[in-house]
Amino acid sequence: MQRPRIAIVGSNQERAEALREKFVEKGFSAALYTTANASTAFQRGSGPVLLILDSNDIPAEATSLARQAHEQGAKALLLNHLDGLDQLNRAVSSGADFSWPLEIADELPDRIELLFADSTGASESGLLKSLYLSASAISAREQSRLADPGDLSGRLAKAEAQIETMRREMDSFTYSVSHDLRAPLRAIEGFTRILTEDYSNQLDAEGQKFLSYVVANSQHLGRLIDDLLVYHRLGKAQLTPAPIEMAELFRDVIAEQRALEKKSPERTFHVEVPGLLPATGDRNLLRQAITQYVSNALKFTRGTKDTRLEVGSYTENNEHVYFLKDNGIGFDMQYANKLFQVFQKLQRQDEFEGNGIGLAMVDRIIKRHGGRVWAQAEPDQGATFFFSLPAA
Repeated sequence: MQRPRIAIVGSNQERAEALREKFVEKGFSAALYTTANASTAFQRGSGPVLLILDSNDIPAEATSLARQAHEQGAKALLLNHLDGLDQLNRAVSSGADFSWPLEIADELPDRIELLFADSTGASESGLLKSLYLSASAISAREQSRLADPGDLSGRLAKAEAQIETMRREMDSFTYSVSHDLRAPLRAIEGFTRILTEDYSNQLDAEGQKFLSYVVANSQHLGRLIDDLLVYHRLGKAQLTPAPIEMAELFRDVIAEQRALEKKSPERTFHVEVPGLLPATGDRNLLRQAITQYVSNALKFTRGTKDTRLEVGSYTENNEHVYFLKDNGIGFDMQYANKLFQVFQKLQRQDEFEGNGIGLAMVDRIIKRHGGRVWAQAEPDQGATFFFSLPAA
């Protein structure tokens, strides 16, 4: 197994440096990061990464950084003063892969390879394994207790109950968004429409401009609410897996999206969709994901007279990988970690329309299918967006 690169994040610099030195003594590549630059540790192509978060120092940022680590194919470990079920709960709620007692942090380099092996992310088996290992390092009695299958089942049941509670709370929040927030929004839209239709002639040019801003932003907020609700429902939608001819699906979506695009006589299209690897999945959901990729490609090549789209696929690590390459404006890879997060946009709203939710929807759809998403680009050199699905 390739040793992971170690990225340590915490506000206690003395403690973080002491831990880094321990790792270096054991032959690891280890570096210190702040919460502001931790995402630079996730650059692809440089081997596996383990992000160690001192969650006592940075409790608010730990969850966000653990999520970023997962999006970039890295793993996250929480250091804290907790043990037993509390460690499991903290890891589950933050999305981290592992937890480890802060009191025995100096033992971590000796055991990190065992922790890193055979884990598939923040799964039940990975979390219980890390809980078992950290407990065994504290005392043989705790190890014996945790090794009891009944005890493990009880702890897992409690963790699942907490997750179910979080799910119900999210459902309640969704109801509030869809009903409670819509009432004042409808009032704003209604009164601004009355002002526009009946009183706009009483406003000077600047007043009319301000009124148009209110109308535009209330409409934008309505679209945000709609998209947020769709994003939430994607996590609950029942999957209906079936064999899918991916080349046909890409061609259909590209034809549909081109028909919706504003026609420009100066813009020409060259689209390549060769035969693609087959897939098994929910056709409607995968169509939504591909639609987001295609609509983005058309949007960000809008200023290119000779628009070129290339679709392809290949097999890697027991996955079928599909990609869409364009020759649009591209983006700086230092911001790649933001692409698939909710409400994150790399361009200004006045330059390109959008709510910053589309790619987050793609991420949720593909993860529900057991795959992953990522992108590669250079400014003004186009972008390539990928997603993978398990090979049948």
